[in-house]
Amino acid sequence: MLRFGPDTGPVVIAALPLFEEANRTRAFMVSILRALATRGIAGALPDPPAQGESLLPTHEATLGLLQGGFAAAAASLPAPVFSLAIRSGALLDGAAALTGRYHFSPIAGADLRRELIRARQASARESG
Repeated sequence: MLRFGPDTGPVVIAALPLFEEANRTRAFMVSILRALATRGIAGALPDPPAQGESLLPTHEATLGLLQGGFAAAAASLPAPVFSLAIRSGALLDGAAALTGRYHFSPIAGADLRRELIRARQASARESG
């Protein structure tokens, strides 16, 4: 987990979107957390199970596993803890004990599932 800012006071824990979209938004989220740190607000960017640098293969990810990993990361931080979730990252913070939540352009699980099915179908068509 990347940490930014002071060791005390409020903490914002970030929930990046799932899968490939996380790669495209990571630098954006790090910039936000660094800007908050200059204002005395701590930040944390965890790597959920089966995402980022995790050793668990992506195909073994479940929503419950991802939510549990995020909740454990949030529980390791000093209170008060607030989440900042982007798109499908909003699916991750529901099980975490948080003071507050901010969801930027959240995407529902059913919509994410449809996107994944379309991507699989497109990949199957390309490979014949």
